[in-house]
Amino acid sequence: MTQGTYKRFLSWRPRKTYKKGVNLSLTTFKKRLGTIRDGSLINDRLPRKTMRICYLANAAETHTLRWVEHFSKEHEVILITNRIVRSWYRELVSSGSLELHVVKAPKNPALRFITTLFAVRRLIRRLRPDIVHAHYVSEYGVFAAFSGFRPFMVSPWGGDIQFECDRLFGLWRLMVRHVIRTADLVQAPDPTIAKYLMAFSDRGNVRVLKWMGVKTDLFRPRTRSTGKTVRIIHLRRLAAEYSNDVLFRALAMLEQRGVRGFSVTYLDFGVDRERMRALIRKLGIAPLLKPADWIPYAELPSVLAAHDIYVDTFRAELPGAGIGMGCMEAMGCGCAAVFADIPGARVYLTDGKNAVLYAPGDPASLADALGRLVRDARLRKRVARAARAYILAKQDWDTNMAEVERAYEGLLAERR
Repeated sequence: MTQGTYKRFLSWRPRKTYKKGVNLSLTTFKKRLGTIRDGSLINDRLPRKTMRICYLANAAETHTLRWVEHFSKEHEVILITNRIVRSWYRELVSSGSLELHVVKAPKNPALRFITTLFAVRRLIRRLRPDIVHAHYVSEYGVFAAFSGFRPFMVSPWGGDIQFECDRLFGLWRLMVRHVIRTADLVQAPDPTIAKYLMAFSDRGNVRVLKWMGVKTDLFRPRTRSTGKTVRIIHLRRLAAEYSNDVLFRALAMLEQRGVRGFSVTYLDFGVDRERMRALIRKLGIAPLLKPADWIPYAELPSVLAAHDIYVDTFRAELPGAGIGMGCMEAMGCGCAAVFADIPGARVYLTDGKNAVLYAPGDPASLADALGRLVRDARLRKRVARAARAYILAKQDWDTNMAEVERAYEGLLAERR
């Protein structure tokens, strides 16, 4: 079949009844025809249907930007938010890849919540998406559930079930329970979170489905400086929940033990900054430290790749307390990871293989872990290689997002 004949063939509209008793639209007809390449008829490479996806999320979080950027390449994407860094989305909006709606509400928390609740409901009804996906159960998930739209999917981010659900007053906790029970699909990134969420719902709508991942083409090992100094990085802001003091006390212990030849980059901002600065002065470890401001996401791959060890002092032993994207991205860059030995971490990390674990909240144990890696270059490289291999095999962004896309398609198929 020549190319011209093929084009004329595709431009022909079949009759409404193609076979006796079978109604066949033009779209269905083309799908059955398939595509012709080099004279061969194939049906297994048909284009997927474009979906109209509406995200409810905090647009001031880099994770939201990553989701929007990814799915706007092949689908129509709407983002509804009440918090935003507008410069991040300017290019997407101007190119027509994103339909952005920022809900303005009063400063009073109670009024803001109620106003946003009704504003989001009106927006969703007007925009008529194919699917609504809320990120964060205890805020955007409530907005999605109240809208009454189906199908809708909700993704816990960890903090909404780690710190809030066990502390919430009765009414708010009931709303969170309602969101999980109402959602057509609740996305749990690992089995520990899934088990916790299942206690809120007996509908069987909780599914283990990775909601993040590492862009392994960006977060990859690069040529490091040939100097003898081992570079360590810590990416948690200075706040009580991140136990930053454990790191600083561990560094002081390393100095007392005579361990030399290392430096530590840390984020010098957060509610505990003054207290941590006073502790640093008291311990006399300032020469070891390199304070840094907030690191733009675009610069993060090169910053992580320039370091040898990633250390984390987060130690919450609660559902959803995994290892965080910072740790995964550092592992993707070939950093040896040092993490507290908490249940959530064991889902991802194996001590002595793809990470080195230490006793949570114990500066001496952390000093031991860091000391081993600083002194033993062969161990450090072996752990770093295993970390990169794990990320490629289990936490690749594109692989995980393809799974999410299939979940979207499954929800839409169930509603038809």
